[in-house]
Amino acid sequence: MTKSNHVTGVYRMKNYAVLLIATTLLAIKAPSSAQTCYSAITAWQGTYSLTGTGSGKDADGQYNWTIDHGATGKPYLSTSAISCPADYWYGSGFSASGGVNDMGTASCPDGSARTIVLSGGPTGSTTGYLEIDESSGTYTLGGSLVVNGKEQLVECGVSVPPISLGIEVWPTTACSGPTVPQFTLPPTVGELKSGNSGESFSDTADCPYLVPANWNLVYSLKPVVNIDDDCKEPASSSIGCQNQSLGEDAAVVGTGFNLHYEGDRAPGAGGNGVAAADALMMGGWTLSVHHAYDPGSNTLFLGDGRQRSGYQLGTPVSYNGNKLVTSESGREIYVFSGSTGRHLQTLRPLTGEQHARQCLVLHWNL
Repeated sequence: MTKSNHVTGVYRMKNYAVLLIATTLLAIKAPSSAQTCYSAITAWQGTYSLTGTGSGKDADGQYNWTIDHGATGKPYLSTSAISCPADYWYGSGFSASGGVNDMGTASCPDGSARTIVLSGGPTGSTTGYLEIDESSGTYTLGGSLVVNGKEQLVECGVSVPPISLGIEVWPTTACSGPTVPQFTLPPTVGELKSGNSGESFSDTADCPYLVPANWNLVYSLKPVVNIDDDCKEPASSSIGCQNQSLGEDAAVVGTGFNLHYEGDRAPGAGGNGVAAADALMMGGWTLSVHHAYDPGSNTLFLGDGRQRSGYQLGTPVSYNGNKLVTSESGREIYVFSGSTGRHLQTLRPLTGEQHARQCLVLHWNL
């Protein structure tokens, strides 16, 4: 062997060793890391009830206040930004109502009264969010209900015309927006809820006055889950019982593999863009051993029509710009382009041997 061939051989062996270690680690770690991620949850819905009461001086020490806030709502948080272990859902698609009845009093130099009355409700603009930090085992549920209200001033016995304005019912720490403290995540993924008597905490009310108040939040949020297993029974034709997606299978004679058509991957069906683009390469069909991976949502779309979401996959291994994802059985490693999600290779985890290469080549040529 020449020196150059020897160097090339050593270089290839080093690359192979790195790939072997990466695929072995992936096969070992994937099942355990997939247990905690909330990425299968597409939305949260439930109820909440918030009260805030208190008395004391505002941040400038000018007025003595009494605070009376209340709100109820039915959150539906359907927009998500999930990147385990940090997960975030928010939305304005829920109903809420509430009221504010606050008064601040002070004395004028002549001994007459100076008062501010903030009142409003029951409706206005509303939003909400849920932020989960899996690494610390905590979550924050926040909301906002800005009711239509008014500010009425009496300056030393002289009434000033009222000013119409929106008043935030939720607490506002240092005028930075509605806030609530962190709560502890339950040991398993599921409903998030307060105790029967609610969660109590202290915070300020009425920006810019920032009056101290005592708050109590009673809430219950239930997850809306993206069901990977759509209870389809093996058959030539099938309809998903959850999403009503039509599936069709046709055998590729002499190969042991199938062509599969999945209705929710058709153009215009409103499904995942990466899965739809992959199916479009063969006129809406996919080979059963050719898959697609969406790095944005961390979802694996199998060629037989099934899918596995991030809560099952865990965190894929990155190698040479590609993403390595283990099969459900752990017997195969799928190599995907890190940018496009294109299925490049299927490997045996302990040997690095390519599997079903001829079918991937057939898919690309088609």
